[in-house]
Amino acid sequence: MFSFFHKLIEKVFTLGAAVALIFFGAPQEIPQPINSGDSFPNYAAVSTVQRNDAAATATETPPVALRQEKTPEPEIAPLPVSDVLEEAASEPAFSPALIDALLARIREPQHSVRINQRELNEYARTAVVNIFCISKAGGLFEPLSGSGVVIDPRGIVLTNAHVAQYFLLKKYRGVENFIDCVIRTGSPARAAYRAELMFLSGNWVRNNAALIGRDNTESSGENDFALLRITGPTTNEAAFPAIFPYLAPAVKTDRDLKNLPVLLASYPAGFLSGLTTNNGLWLISSTALVNNVYTFRETEPYTPDMVGVNGPVGAQEGSSGGAIVSSEDGSLVGLIVTRSDGATTGERELRALTFFHINESIEAETSKTFTQFLQEDPVLTTEIFQRTLAPHYTGLLERALDKK
Repeated sequence: MFSFFHKLIEKVFTLGAAVALIFFGAPQEIPQPINSGDSFPNYAAVSTVQRNDAAATATETPPVALRQEKTPEPEIAPLPVSDVLEEAASEPAFSPALIDALLARIREPQHSVRINQRELNEYARTAVVNIFCISKAGGLFEPLSGSGVVIDPRGIVLTNAHVAQYFLLKKYRGVENFIDCVIRTGSPARAAYRAELMFLSGNWVRNNAALIGRDNTESSGENDFALLRITGPTTNEAAFPAIFPYLAPAVKTDRDLKNLPVLLASYPAGFLSGLTTNNGLWLISSTALVNNVYTFRETEPYTPDMVGVNGPVGAQEGSSGGAIVSSEDGSLVGLIVTRSDGATTGERELRALTFFHINESIEAETSKTFTQFLQEDPVLTTEIFQRTLAPHYTGLLERALDKK
């Protein structure tokens, strides 16, 4: 008898614990393979996109309850105590699988959209640009199209190294303007600005120079980022803004990123002909959730270096350098860099570098954080890069091309 009541009490406590977990939560665990600890510092201001004040202050009229006639409840005779105990003893206990499922739901990151999504979409699209390069030689280089995102009001564009590398080949084989690259804006994209290479990861060039002109899905995406500085309009008559619309980057933890609702914006051109890319390339934006968080490290501590988004329309060539923007706060959380294989965009995973990785990478090469690097005079920073590092990187790329 004692054993029977002991099992009954144990079942009651098990049920109570499960209910408590559902209502009060459980200790949080960081999803694998990432295993970072504290939150990474958010070193950049949130985007200037603000929530619609009218929507935030609007009052709601409480719903009116339907009138219902109360039906007398039938009287139910209580069961004998012995029958209740017998029924409780026959109920199956909570299985480990059920408890694990409950805990998994509790530990799943919860996100909420806090800003007006239409305004976010409209603003983000003004900060995303098309990087378009044409070559006098044609062939391997005709035409080249990628995306970029303005991250500073002075006109600093963040893009991929595998896109920006072509700025180094302007005089390849001694031919002036062998490759000519411009910054295009709008839909369809039209030439708007000239730009110079301000920074490109030396680690990326050394590891990927041999891949120039090939499908970027062969690259892991590690260190695949670069900075361009807009120097002026493409024509003397064109307008040149004193302040550029931009998206402010933010470093987020793996838990912040997992299942985060995001906006993706880029200039995909994977299914377009060269003529259409030249004359009819449109900016595409869509919404999605971050499905996966990846790390480049093989040992702990793991770091949130890349995120994956399943099946967006932008999972194609030309989207490289595009923006992944948090729908929660409007900050730039990822730089589109590569994708998985798949016959259609719906079968692919679009992958983007996080600003944890970009910050860590640029600090390793410059001894400055990303914020500190951007606080320098961009004109002087560009001049120093062009005078010191650019010639060496150009030589690496030219030697790789000569072997093709």
